[in-house]
Amino acid sequence: MLDDEVDLVIGAPVLDHPELYSRTAGDRMTWSLLCGPHHPSFGQPCDLETWLASDHVQITPHGRPDVLGELDELLQERGWTRRVRLYVSFVAALAPVLHDTPLVSSLPTPMAQGVASVGGLSLTPHPLSDELETLAIRLTWHQVHHTDDGHAWLRRLVGQVLDGWAVSWTG
Repeated sequence: MLDDEVDLVIGAPVLDHPELYSRTAGDRMTWSLLCGPHHPSFGQPCDLETWLASDHVQITPHGRPDVLGELDELLQERGWTRRVRLYVSFVAALAPVLHDTPLVSSLPTPMAQGVASVGGLSLTPHPLSDELETLAIRLTWHQVHHTDDGHAWLRRLVGQVLDGWAVSWTG
């Protein structure tokens, strides 16, 4: 955004910079767990012990596995670790990986619902969902776009879509 290569970022992290504006869109999101038919918890809730013993696939936007997310910070506080065996940069890569391996993925529920809808995946509440903070989706843009009418229209439209997005797992 600072190099004027991106007009609008839709994501959970706070992008803090004096030239950036942001707003929260939609409701706060709970966490869910996704796995495929090769995982022992397929089709049923996964308990904490099984989840910790599982191999994980993690989304790492921009290839930054060194940046700890909220989930790993909670695990670190407890002295627990998880085995992330695969890092992917795009959500679209998750469905085939999860379907064909015993890996699990922890995602915000609406994102998990989208991936699960591709087919053949099990979506359950995350075993740490009671302890994880819910996430907010933020729209972030550069100040050069702040007063642009077309950009304001795009932000309103995207915000309306996100405001109507189902955000909790309904089983």
